[in-house]
Amino acid sequence: MSKFLKAIKAFTILLKKPYLLNLILDDEEVKQKYVSKKYNLPDGLPTIDILDLFPDFSVEVKPYSFLDGSSLATDLGLLKMISIKNNVEDYFEIGTWRGESVAVVAETVKNCVTFNLPDEELRKMNLPE
Repeated sequence: MSKFLKAIKAFTILLKKPYLLNLILDDEEVKQKYVSKKYNLPDGLPTIDILDLFPDFSVEVKPYSFLDGSSLATDLGLLKMISIKNNVEDYFEIGTWRGESVAVVAETVKNCVTFNLPDEELRKMNLPE
């Protein structure tokens, strides 16, 4: 199929299903080029190895659902390690999705508070329960 015919086919599909544009906009390469150009970071955002921060990184992450849209286990482990190493007493979270992050740090933090939209508002947004 020629490039022209592919373009026509793609355009036709996008007219019927415009949400498919999100696949392009959310593409890692597209985002990397944006960051590279806008912030003059040709290699993307700087990173650091978690073991450089916590050479003895070893925590139990529970609960963990393994469901789509959840934080990665390493992200939750990092939150827990930060709370342990810094003797964090208060944890405030805005916009709890499933409550995993607050549940994970609750083992090591004295006070946990989450701030969320009311259930009624979330239902109006047609978000999954």
